[in-house]
Amino acid sequence: MLGYWRPHEQFQQWLEKKLLSFLPEHEKLIRFYGDILEKVYVLNLDRLLPLAMGQYSFTGRPAKHQPEIFRALDEFVCSCKFMW
Repeated sequence: MLGYWRPHEQFQQWLEKKLLSFLPEHEKLIRFYGDILEKVYVLNLDRLLPLAMGQYSFTGRPAKHQPEIFRALDEFVCSCKFMW
């Protein structure tokens, strides 16, 4: 069962607040991961929702953080391309 799907606009607001809370203490880490952070910031998964809904049952425990899992998978796949 597909759980709550956080809209992209809400994700961007959440990410901005999170990053601001890490400044200035962790500014070097934010700059180090800047390319990844920029990519997930603009990666709008809202259009993926209709496709994902058809892959989940209507019963059972809802999946949690599904858009975040898709974002993490995307970043993993892209980072693996650079490793080879």
